[in-house]
Amino acid sequence: MSITSEPIDFTDFDALLSAVSGPVLTPADEGYTAELTGFNLAAIPAADVVVGATNAADVAAAVRYARSNGMRVGARATGHGSPIEGRGTVVVTTSRMAGVSVDPVTRTARVEAGARWRDVVAATAPHGLTGLVGSSSSVGVVGYTLGGGLSPLGRQFGYAADHVRSIELVTADGLVRTVDASAGSDLFWALLGGRDGFGIVTALEFELFDLPTVYGGGIFFAGDSARDVLHAWRRWAPALPPEAGTSVAITRLPPDPNLPP
Repeated sequence: MSITSEPIDFTDFDALLSAVSGPVLTPADEGYTAELTGFNLAAIPAADVVVGATNAADVAAAVRYARSNGMRVGARATGHGSPIEGRGTVVVTTSRMAGVSVDPVTRTARVEAGARWRDVVAATAPHGLTGLVGSSSSVGVVGYTLGGGLSPLGRQFGYAADHVRSIELVTADGLVRTVDASAGSDLFWALLGGRDGFGIVTALEFELFDLPTVYGGGIFFAGDSARDVLHAWRRWAPALPPEAGTSVAITRLPPDPNLPP
């Protein structure tokens, strides 16, 4: 397990401001609400301090500040999940950390904490490669993968978490660590599927797969057809070949000219 970072003891707000490259916001600052707003607009999160991280060092500084002041720490990437928040909390947003690098020779990708699957697809598709992307390309890679990551390609390749090579994260002591199956393996395996509570992940490295062509799409039915559709789907799905994946969603959709009636 590799560890990087210099030990700095943060005891006041000015120390945090001087150490972080990205914005550091309090409820009195312009942009505070926009920084915290996520995918679910019904949830209105709050925090004493919001740190807009641009790199792992910013995340480490935020954690050290919180630790020095007895505060809790939460993280928000693409805003699909609800972070730890409230009074006495520092929330780290990682949406600015969206870097993606692809090695077509080793068939691996390294993604930063704020990257979405659409960023990965755009970088891997020219090489005829793919990661185990979920059904929505707007979802963040890190949260999806550390929750297991069941892809439409999962029947053929398994869970996305099973193909992670290494994880870079900031742990509660404010250090940047890189763990894999051999170095820091207990933490590595805890993160895969355990997802939250072990630190703030700043980057992942994972395997890619040869897949130059994909066929897919959606079929929409009226809500009152759900019973018949589900029974038919239950009979049909088990007979599909391993290369084919399928799922069902029952949802209320808003009026939209791009959607069927």
